[in-house]
Amino acid sequence: MKHCSVCSHQLIEIYKSQSNCSITSLAVLLDGQTVVYGCKNCSHLETAPIFDLERYYDTDYKINALSADEDDLYAIHEVRKVFRSEHMASVFMQKMLNFRVQKVLDYGCGKSQVLKIAMNMDPELDAYLFDVSRDYESYWNSFRPADKYAYLSPPAYWEGIFDCVTSFFSLEHVPDPIQTLRQIHSLLREEGLVYVMVPNIYSVNKADLLVVDHLHHYSHMSMRRCMSASGFQLIEVDNNSHLQASIYIARKNKNSPNIEHINQDEAAEILRDAIAIASDWRSVQNRLKVFEAQADLNGIERFFIYGAGIVGVFLYSSSKYKHRIKGFIDSNPFKQSRNCCGLPVYGPQMVEFGVQDGLIVGLNAGMGEAIVANLPGFAKLGNHVFYC
Repeated sequence: MKHCSVCSHQLIEIYKSQSNCSITSLAVLLDGQTVVYGCKNCSHLETAPIFDLERYYDTDYKINALSADEDDLYAIHEVRKVFRSEHMASVFMQKMLNFRVQKVLDYGCGKSQVLKIAMNMDPELDAYLFDVSRDYESYWNSFRPADKYAYLSPPAYWEGIFDCVTSFFSLEHVPDPIQTLRQIHSLLREEGLVYVMVPNIYSVNKADLLVVDHLHHYSHMSMRRCMSASGFQLIEVDNNSHLQASIYIARKNKNSPNIEHINQDEAAEILRDAIAIASDWRSVQNRLKVFEAQADLNGIERFFIYGAGIVGVFLYSSSKYKHRIKGFIDSNPFKQSRNCCGLPVYGPQMVEFGVQDGLIVGLNAGMGEAIVANLPGFAKLGNHVFYC
């Protein structure tokens, strides 16, 4: 990769995985190095693709597709589990209160759980669905008629009819974000809205830098440039409503695209932050080596990893003593009783720790200590607990 997809300036390498191993957004290990590049001009980050993207999304990428209810765990409020789609739908509906939005297209929708939940909140919402694959059609036709969804490419009669087009965690996957946003632009009525949610590596979600099929990592500057180059005027940036993501709301511009000026000093500062994040992950790997070596000297016979997601899989792939890792522990009931990296995934109360056990906490930095403290036998672990 030589030039930025957003502003065409030259890219520099900021991160490369230490082994010939990469992690997908589905927490699956693939052969091949993850290499991330950064743009000094607009602060955009890009990951070099290591596979056939069209085939991957058409046949291999099936997010939460094993059941209609399967979802990612967002938070635990007291004893109630809050899942990601529920939270996203609630935020979306709250933000749309100030706009006249009725006909909505979920672009790159997957199962479209978010709009399904939103329709339950507002029965007047007229939801349409689109994805590049038809793998989710059985879910779509369970709540929308066939004329309300499409795959491969949007039909011509959809052009200019939507009040709002949503893109929930899809714009990080596309090869050319400006081309995608321009297609979304063509589907909107005059002054229609695009509602984009993408991972934010500058939040607690620093692990998104490691994800090989997230081809783009947006800063607020690079997203603003994408929007203006695609014929949109950015009207809201929200980095707080979702712990791990940013929300961008933009209005279709009546005039031709107006490319906004980039503050070079601010872009350079953002890129320095990204380089620091990459350095932090290399530091995590080095600290894990020291931890495992000390645990080996202390006779620790088995390890468990808490978190069967990106961070947990990253730590597993970085481990020198994989043969001693006996499984993953995760609070998400949809992950329990399945395998991750070929190992079982247990619920938090299913493993009793002993004095010869170790725990590797695969959660975002700062989120692990309070969560794992209540695990059965946690006190017996002593100092044989690793945190990112």
